[in-house]
Amino acid sequence: MGLEQKINQQLNKYPAIKRTVKSVYQHTMYAVSSKVDHEGNVIRLSPDDPNHEYFFGYYDKSPWDVSGRYVLCLKAKDTWSDVAPKDPADILLIDTKQNNMATKIATTHSWNVQQGCMAQWLGPKFDQEIIYNDFRDGKFVSVVLNVFTGKERVLEKPVYSVASDGSFALTLDFARLHRLRPGYGYSNVEETTKNEKIPDAPCIWKLDIINNTVEPVLKYADFASFEPRREMAGAEHKVNHIMVSPNGKRFMVLHRWFNGDRKYSRLVTVNVDGTEMYNLSDDDMVSHCYWKDDQTIIAFENKKKTGAGYYLMRDKTQDYRHLWPHISSDGHPSYSPDRRLVVTDTYPNRKRMAILKVLNEDFNIVIAKVFAPFKYDNDTRCDLHPRWSRDGRKICFDSVYEGRRGLYMVTLDNIKFAYSDTVGTKITKTERGEKKIHVAFVMTSCRKSGPTQVVLNIIKNLDYTRFSPVLITLYDEQKDSAMADFLPLVEKHFLIKTGKKDILLGNTRSLKNILNDIQADVVYSTGVFPDYAISKIMPLKQMITLHNYVYEDYPAKFGKTKGIILAKLQLSAIKKAASVVACSESLTKIYKEKLHQSYDFIRNGVDIEQYTMPDVSEKMAIRKELGLPEDAFIWVYTGQFIERKNIPFLLENYVKRFGDDKHSYMLLLGDGPELKMLSEKYATNSCIDFRGSVSNVNYYLKACDVYVSTSKSEGLPNGVLEAMATGLPVVLSDIEQHKEIFEVDDKIGLLYCQNDGEDFGRKLEQLYHSDVREAGQAAYASAHENFSSVKMSEKYQKAYMKIVAKGNLE
Repeated sequence: MGLEQKINQQLNKYPAIKRTVKSVYQHTMYAVSSKVDHEGNVIRLSPDDPNHEYFFGYYDKSPWDVSGRYVLCLKAKDTWSDVAPKDPADILLIDTKQNNMATKIATTHSWNVQQGCMAQWLGPKFDQEIIYNDFRDGKFVSVVLNVFTGKERVLEKPVYSVASDGSFALTLDFARLHRLRPGYGYSNVEETTKNEKIPDAPCIWKLDIINNTVEPVLKYADFASFEPRREMAGAEHKVNHIMVSPNGKRFMVLHRWFNGDRKYSRLVTVNVDGTEMYNLSDDDMVSHCYWKDDQTIIAFENKKKTGAGYYLMRDKTQDYRHLWPHISSDGHPSYSPDRRLVVTDTYPNRKRMAILKVLNEDFNIVIAKVFAPFKYDNDTRCDLHPRWSRDGRKICFDSVYEGRRGLYMVTLDNIKFAYSDTVGTKITKTERGEKKIHVAFVMTSCRKSGPTQVVLNIIKNLDYTRFSPVLITLYDEQKDSAMADFLPLVEKHFLIKTGKKDILLGNTRSLKNILNDIQADVVYSTGVFPDYAISKIMPLKQMITLHNYVYEDYPAKFGKTKGIILAKLQLSAIKKAASVVACSESLTKIYKEKLHQSYDFIRNGVDIEQYTMPDVSEKMAIRKELGLPEDAFIWVYTGQFIERKNIPFLLENYVKRFGDDKHSYMLLLGDGPELKMLSEKYATNSCIDFRGSVSNVNYYLKACDVYVSTSKSEGLPNGVLEAMATGLPVVLSDIEQHKEIFEVDDKIGLLYCQNDGEDFGRKLEQLYHSDVREAGQAAYASAHENFSSVKMSEKYQKAYMKIVAKGNLE
């Protein structure tokens, strides 16, 4: 868990303080961030109406009817001034087969900005009737309405959670909820239990929808007296977030109590008749939940033993699994209709971007990011509240990224999912008293590069219940440093200024003292001199990753003599390390063939949360912003300008094919010793664009059509994987490392024969004259499914544990 998440978890206990701290922090971070309103193929469902606000409500209900044609939506005048306005809101029926034509079908007088009026299609058919809450004749009611005939039935109570067969609903006191949780209740009448901390009254009722009868299920006192805790003494109680199980036999509910400014929560499950109460989760903090099936529930909570995250729990037992340990931020999860996938969202990050993602055991795919203006914040904020269509092919959500509330959709037709039988990754519980594994990550500096990004991705996805990361750097940071990305993720950072000469002479006492002080169980070093320095201090605990073939890369980069010396230094360190892996399978084959050394491999992975495929309008908008030709076919290269990357070959043969074609445009991003020479050589060619190093490479990639790499040698190139993760097809030299990427999926683009200019030109022409969208979709899916940094980090974590276990045996 990063520093932000740790602070957030502590502030959750004190909501008033949290609002102030959060506002100051987000305003500060937003001021220094790049500005983007959305990413991903986001489609508006609600009308493009600047004078009104549109939204649906909560995440546990689907606005789609059974056919997928009709969508429910609320229309209001103002959703930012008040959490539960007294002004009425219109209920609309959107016809997706008639250009999203919206028709008013009803009006509600009881609604709020988070959950709307509980409007939803009524089961078991979900085809003609809806049910929604209203305020009529001085009381809250619910209304069953046939959306096509207009016929309605008024019921005695409002609804909170409706059984899937449409026979009954459970409900609560919306007036008390409005006072104790603004944005979730209704403001039409004064609460009758306002001065009672534990009212002698029902808190949950069962409404028979067929016969319009009501019976109480549980009282506040039933919750307060059920497995009471000392913090309940003198506390004020409420219930919220009722959800009926799919078979209609049990329900879950959050029991919350307030002791001063401190809030406590627990998740309780109960039979619908009020019997068999079970305390499923009692760790103070539990928020958003969803029934996976009749026996299991997914919930975001902060467990005392294993920390904050999503957990899959079995009803009426204490069995649970921690899902996706790398995720520690709250969201609104729900399972797809076939129960194979989970969609969830995040609250706005430091850049005020909220993220929509789909997950299962094998992947974590970001499908959209949307901006959240400060106008919508705190109790009147606009959570995404993602919901599935009934066929599982679409997800809709509320958003304010266009400056007002709207209902939007993302389709999943073009996203390939690697289904597995279970959702979630089972982890072994940390035994009480078992200490964390201290991993020291030792680097020269955090200069932005491929290996630096690998280390960052390892740390970002660590299981923080098991590992405690410490960062040690040896040199001062330069302007292209990624240190700011590391600091929130590590427990500590030490700058131990140690020059190359000191390392070669063994003057590394300060480094050794720090490693001893932090009691490092594993030292993961990156770079020739960190590798060599650590090998002289504590070889049994060291792990090294090979990112290149040293006798090829170093002489090419530093000259023959210096390169061979550096290669020998690194190889001498490798011989003493406890564990050595290569960053690709093809690299292990090279070491086996040329040096007769056998190593395991852990493939590099991409932080897929950073990448989404742009739609055409987004791509054009980015091109306009970056000053790129809007109507051109844009090729792109990102990386270093060094001999190994073979950029002179790339440009020479590109010009031969496209020198006179003004529709073709070559964009090159990066820096290095060859940049100046090449930029001067092609200065007169207006269709070759050298932009140098940029901080927002992923943003530039979205503006392009095809990624090109002519490298002579690689480890497993992050640049290629990042381009694929943005949906770009690739043209690559047929070196072994590029072949390895194509072996996973050969539909991602084209390989050409290395150093064969004619073949390279032909492959460029082939893509230039074809529809590259299919190859781009294959590239996107391959990167997200097979080259995830989450998977990569998990494999490194297993390697760290193996080193520790081996050391304990010795």
